[in-house]
Amino acid sequence: MITMKITFSLLALLINFIISYFISKRFFVSIKIFAPLILRKPIIKKFIFVFCFFLLISPITYILSARYVNNYFVTYISALLMGVSILIFFLGIVYEFIKFLYYIKILKNYKLVDSIFLLFSFFYITSAFYFGMQPPLLNSFDAYWPAMQKNSPPSSVQVQAQTQAQAQVQTPASSSIFKIALLSDLHVGPTVKRNDVNLLVEIVNKQNVDAVFIAGDLLDQNPKNQPEVISDLEPLKNLQSQFGTYFVLGNHEYHLDVKDVVEILPALNIHALLNQQITIGTNKKQLRLVGLTDPSSLHSNYFPLNVNASVNELKNSLPLPTILLVHQPKVAREFLKKYFMSSSPTATTSKHSPIVLALSGHTHGGQIIPFNIITKIKNYYLKGLYEFKIDNELKSQIFVSTGAGYWGPPIRLGAKSEIVIINLHF
Repeated sequence: MITMKITFSLLALLINFIISYFISKRFFVSIKIFAPLILRKPIIKKFIFVFCFFLLISPITYILSARYVNNYFVTYISALLMGVSILIFFLGIVYEFIKFLYYIKILKNYKLVDSIFLLFSFFYITSAFYFGMQPPLLNSFDAYWPAMQKNSPPSSVQVQAQTQAQAQVQTPASSSIFKIALLSDLHVGPTVKRNDVNLLVEIVNKQNVDAVFIAGDLLDQNPKNQPEVISDLEPLKNLQSQFGTYFVLGNHEYHLDVKDVVEILPALNIHALLNQQITIGTNKKQLRLVGLTDPSSLHSNYFPLNVNASVNELKNSLPLPTILLVHQPKVAREFLKKYFMSSSPTATTSKHSPIVLALSGHTHGGQIIPFNIITKIKNYYLKGLYEFKIDNELKSQIFVSTGAGYWGPPIRLGAKSEIVIINLHF
């Protein structure tokens, strides 16, 4: 595990060196509209290289400060510089294409084109930071069971978005609706702090939910080595719901000492589901919640993921409407495939428990364009509600949250952070 982490860190640093070199040599200096100015004033070129040097060391200072020094100012500035580095790298790739168009003489008026490109770059970078620093939206959708009942409303509806100001106090869920608040990917610690967590708790508590589900990647600092993160997480113990708060581990918990993470959860009134299932609710609205750990557990000695064992345990349980809570959507997909294909149960008539929804996070919705393309390819799903079918027959649904926080730099574009309210109709 340690060897893998060292290898990953060295690879990340190598990639960062390449990106920084690309930015300094192929982007700033090569923009045609800058060339005369740089030739006349070499100090500008020196300034660009100094700036690129700070971009180069920003991941190192971020890791050192977040993991060891715990200086919020240094961590946050480093995170901002990392964000700038990533965004300029993408813009640099775009400009390489523009240079090619210059070369083949499709584009000739470089002053106009470069001016438009620089204006676009400004709005791209500022928009990414603006949306990254905004509080999460309150999104909601309704899910129905049985989803294929003729008189039921559609199994998926348009997600409704509310700003924080619009998130007014809601009436409690009726006896036929189980109301869930879904949080994921808070990444509390380096730059997401107590005030941010307090805001999330205030928004959730206005919704009068039956239960709160947290789909992993709750924190990014080890509570044993950096106890300050426990203070940042403390508002979570004030989450209000009828049946409690439930949590599954994400890959970032396994980047820390996962045992230390699990040990602090009871004090926050959070129940960890470690490849376990639990029945929550009352007779009028009762469901089974299955919580799985993360594939990162396969490199750990604690709480290893075993999809086959969890599938068999559920199939041998008393039939109840079931929700699957797991950090990565591709694990949800694997679980559903094995559950429904092993004996091909019919979603509405099987003696086995119907899985109404699988809830996950992890992807951040790509967090920033064009990362969304790579994220979708890697995880099968990107964000929102998806139908899960076998042989064109609807079996279940998978919902992927964009997350309530962010990882690393505070940037988001095309995937705003969110808190999700799910109204499950029985």
